[in-house]
Amino acid sequence: MEFKGFKIFLYLGLVLVFVLIAYFLIWASLPEIKNNQRELIKGKRTLEEKENTLAEFKRVSEKYKKNSKNLKTINQLLLPEPDLPLILIQLEALAAESKIKIQNISFSPLEKSDKGVGILPVSLDAKGSYLALKNFLEAIATNLNIMEVKDIALQVEKKGAPEAVYSFSLKIDVYTQALPKVEAPSPPPPEVETPTK
Repeated sequence: MEFKGFKIFLYLGLVLVFVLIAYFLIWASLPEIKNNQRELIKGKRTLEEKENTLAEFKRVSEKYKKNSKNLKTINQLLLPEPDLPLILIQLEALAAESKIKIQNISFSPLEKSDKGVGILPVSLDAKGSYLALKNFLEAIATNLNIMEVKDIALQVEKKGAPEAVYSFSLKIDVYTQALPKVEAPSPPPPEVETPTK
């Protein structure tokens, strides 16, 4: 019986040792394990965010590569600076091709559009047939440099002729890459003191 009692104490002692080992080793490290689990979850979220950011970057990069060709084309269509002689030559060539007689051309100061490009307003007075006007407007729309007709005033000059002759005024915006220069306000003139007697 003594051996049986010893066995019981031995088993109880072993169980107590295992319980103490479990308590001191496992139970004590349980908060650290939970903390590591939280860090792991946080790391996974950060990894997902970075993967999403990378995917978005790749998408934007691809979109930029596709649009860079369009951007180069647009930059070629926009004059770098308002070149008045070139614009005048282009308008005269378009008018001659369309059989329009230009009476007057005037240029206004460069303006800034809400799209971030420069606009050079051009006023043009001319004469010609309705068909010639139509061809002139189409030529402006398909011109190498971007031009936009903003306003048209039309008046019949000769009705009885085989083809009616019209007098018209156009307001055309020529787009450029250049923006108007903003001048700093000039300082006031210095005050001159007059000597008092």
